[in-house]
Amino acid sequence: MGLDAPGGAAAAMGLVAAGRFSPGAEDIDEAILGLLRGGRVATALQVAHAAHTEWTWLAERHPGSVRSCTILIDLFAKARRPEDAFSVYRLMRARGITPTIVTYNALMNACARSESPLRAFEVLKMLRADAVEGVVPDKFTYGTLIAACARTARAADAFRIAYKMERLGIPRDEAVYAAVMDACGRAGAFTMSLAVFEEMKRNAIFPTSVRHFTILIDACASANASPHHAVRIFREIRSWGLEPGSAAYASLIGALVRAECPESAHAALEDAGRRRVAVGEEGYAAVVAGWCRAGNVEKAFGGVIAMAEKGFCPSRALLTGIFDAAVRTLQYDEALKCLRVMQKYLGYASPPLYITLIHRCAHLHLRLAVETAEHALLFLKPHMQKPLLPSFLVLRASAPAAPPVAPDLARRAKQAHRRLVANLKEGAGDGEGPARVRAVDPAPPALPAAGSGRRRGRVREVKAVEAVKA
Repeated sequence: MGLDAPGGAAAAMGLVAAGRFSPGAEDIDEAILGLLRGGRVATALQVAHAAHTEWTWLAERHPGSVRSCTILIDLFAKARRPEDAFSVYRLMRARGITPTIVTYNALMNACARSESPLRAFEVLKMLRADAVEGVVPDKFTYGTLIAACARTARAADAFRIAYKMERLGIPRDEAVYAAVMDACGRAGAFTMSLAVFEEMKRNAIFPTSVRHFTILIDACASANASPHHAVRIFREIRSWGLEPGSAAYASLIGALVRAECPESAHAALEDAGRRRVAVGEEGYAAVVAGWCRAGNVEKAFGGVIAMAEKGFCPSRALLTGIFDAAVRTLQYDEALKCLRVMQKYLGYASPPLYITLIHRCAHLHLRLAVETAEHALLFLKPHMQKPLLPSFLVLRASAPAAPPVAPDLARRAKQAHRRLVANLKEGAGDGEGPARVRAVDPAPPALPAAGSGRRRGRVREVKAVEAVKA
């Protein structure tokens, strides 16, 4: 069984723990390399950790070569653990191991991927200070520096490094051009990003992946350029014999939403579905947010239904956005519906949302205000009900003064206030509050953290859809 097979790494580590196999330094290197090629960074970290904490016969002599050190630095770079990468570098220098340019490039990559990407320039200073014979910056060195500039939107520095590569006669490949384009895009310079792309094509370097087009679409969104540019760039992908994937669709949807074109974004989402391109939770959430911004609460709820059918859990922030859109457009019944969806799908709605809706509806929409208050009493825990007291007082005071109001609504408003006061008194007595029996939805589904994006069981999906449609 290979390490890249399901359960292969666990089985191999079990053999080592049982004393049936004693790996050497080369075995560890090959294992980590194989796992990194398969994108299994977490498993590679487990192997590296075991090699230096549990396998005592190996810990003192690994890493013992420049290859082993470079592999470990590359591992920590992909794991976004730059401090560990620097620790390996210091260890190799202490052991008298001479780094190569690949080692320095891996260390720069660790910095470029971190929260402080400009530390990559410190590695360049280290390279020059070490003055190792035969170690000179190559195209990967400069490409990594440009990528660090892109992460911090330093387009001028990215161009400066690119021109230096040209002066030194170092060829610029697709990755270098993509990094420069990304730096321009993040700086809001869409036209410059597009000009770099055109220069790349004039130099007979043609795109072999959709990465450059995705960067251009993102740049279009960052610069608030016309959405027609984003659509044109997206259509150009297929003219190069490429097929847009989930990243390209997500960038297009984001650009269209940012340009306040929710209908076009929705059409792009449907096109991805017809072509069986899996658009992640972010794509659906972006469309819902676009409908909210446009004030179309009905379409926003439709987007939530689509998310639920795909097995995605809408985040609390997303549902709060729908609530705010409903209140802003005076669709108070839809706002109450949103609170019910939050309770059913996320467990509870925040007290400030109840307060907002009760205050908005207390005078002209008393029925909705009373139903909101009753819903809060039913589903909020006692310690979360205390902030509602002023709102309930407003509700009780406004009930008799509301234009012709049914007697039962005034009675329900007073009962809600009395129940809240009783809950707060009992809660102050024992610190927990009364044990309340839920009359509706006695056992809301235990859902994961909002925004996790993992797929659920079919039964849970059906419940979520029904909650939205209710």
